[in-house]
Amino acid sequence: MMPPQSPQAPSETGLVVERLLNAPRARVWQAWTEPDLLVRWFFPEGCTMENPSFDVREGGAYACDYRASDGSVFRLRGVFETLTPPERLVFTHGWADENGVVEHHPRVTVDLEVVGEKTRVTVRQTGLADKATRDSHVEGWTQALGHLAALLDTA
Repeated sequence: MMPPQSPQAPSETGLVVERLLNAPRARVWQAWTEPDLLVRWFFPEGCTMENPSFDVREGGAYACDYRASDGSVFRLRGVFETLTPPERLVFTHGWADENGVVEHHPRVTVDLEVVGEKTRVTVRQTGLADKATRDSHVEGWTQALGHLAALLDTA
């Protein structure tokens, strides 16, 4: 498994996290766009995914709940805005309250770049509420990309 790469210099409400994966771009694209693969890696450490729903197409919505080890639940909601196979995805990524209301609609852009027989994944997220939220998302994306690397190493 390839070691994680450090996040690039983030802005106050945006981030960039990169990871070089030991897999061809087509396989990494599948992991980002096939629901049966997304449920296997798209979550941070210490959480399990519940009630996943991924309609991976432009304009398609997704929703999943993350249950933390302390029992708390975080409800992720978003819409896929752009899919440019096999190189780019753009989607919103917001946390809903118990009524399903999402206050902030940060945007995530994922770029997949061929590097020999490997793929560099670059996750850019903008529109986060504040620095603390940004920092927690850097950690979450780093952990999720670690799950993705492990999945691709065994697939």
